[in-house]
Amino acid sequence: MDVQGWYVNTMAPTISCPTEYKAGSWTTHSDGADIVCKVTAHPSADSDSYLITLLNDDPIDTLPLTSDNGASVNVTIPGTPGWHRVTAIITNAMGDTEEQEFAFGLNATAPSATLTAIENATPESLMDLSSLKKTTSGAVAIQTTDEVAVTVPNSATDRITLDPTASDSASTILSAALPFAAGATAAVSETDGVVSYNNQNGSSTVPIVHSDGAVQVATVIETAQAPTRFAYPLGLPEGSQIATTEDGALVITDSSGFFIGSLNAPWAKDARGADVPTRYEVDGDTVTQVVDISNVDSFPVVADPDLWTTIKNVAGCALDIASWTLPAAKAVQKLAKVEKIIKSSKKVIKAYNELGGKLDKVMKSLKKYVANKSSLSKKKVGAWGTIISLVGAGLFELLGIGNCVELVKSFAVRK
Repeated sequence: MDVQGWYVNTMAPTISCPTEYKAGSWTTHSDGADIVCKVTAHPSADSDSYLITLLNDDPIDTLPLTSDNGASVNVTIPGTPGWHRVTAIITNAMGDTEEQEFAFGLNATAPSATLTAIENATPESLMDLSSLKKTTSGAVAIQTTDEVAVTVPNSATDRITLDPTASDSASTILSAALPFAAGATAAVSETDGVVSYNNQNGSSTVPIVHSDGAVQVATVIETAQAPTRFAYPLGLPEGSQIATTEDGALVITDSSGFFIGSLNAPWAKDARGADVPTRYEVDGDTVTQVVDISNVDSFPVVADPDLWTTIKNVAGCALDIASWTLPAAKAVQKLAKVEKIIKSSKKVIKAYNELGGKLDKVMKSLKKYVANKSSLSKKKVGAWGTIISLVGAGLFELLGIGNCVELVKSFAVRK
């Protein structure tokens, strides 16, 4: 018990960072120097316990824990602008976990009112930002050259484009026009990977480019007199379709029904962090986010249609599968969890057996589907539809092929 009478879990890991960086807060960090935080775990009586450390949701280290020795690891956080999160997880052979997080934000300079609104409403959207700075001249404000080439224009009347270049099989170029572009100002740099367009009507459009090729386009609604409908005409291949999932997300498929992109369910928050009602409307290739601010008394409101979430996952899924191997013996608990997921449903068991009944055979079947779904029989395609629609997301994440999770949405629409 601590002095206030709250229960203290002595088995949970601890995370300590320099005192000037407070959990949940933003700090001006102009020199760009790296920051070191320390993760510590106590000894464990379970010989199969491990300390897993992540930075911005990417694994950093995995250390064993014994009854005699705990573990500690220093996590070096780059001093770059954006939101940074350290996660420490202790797991044992039974699959039990104890988790701690420590997150804070860094600004290179004092943020504008527009950027501050996003930092307060949704700091996580500023995690893992692209390190690219806005250009000083020309038609392009930001352009990446990674697996997904993202182009953000200087003029709002030009389109944001995403071009998957890592794989010929994922070469579909998508684009989006921005709302109120005709009256908007030219792009202004907010921070690395982030620019804004002042729509001069009480709203601003803020593209946020991430290092993995994902793009978010946040809208900052400054007053109750601002518009509430924000239209994004999409540039899609002929014959493409936009379908709405049960949770309000959108899935984009090409004329063959193959997944080429998605938009997560929209959200909006007021200046106090309270949820604001919002939804998508689809008319042909135009997606409009509608934000209901009629009962909002705390501005600005931040809305985000998450345009688009990780198109690169089409190519990334194929890469994940190509490099996948059966988990090592020390990860027996992972295999046990896989088995538990498969046995959770008679339908899943039947589908799993249809695909070979063994994990390596099932993965080979998935590889064929991603490369060329027509190479599989209708029964196997149907089996994948069953597995993915019922347990796909959890199974893929557990197997370390998280890039394939987006295919879950594709199957869910086409099953």
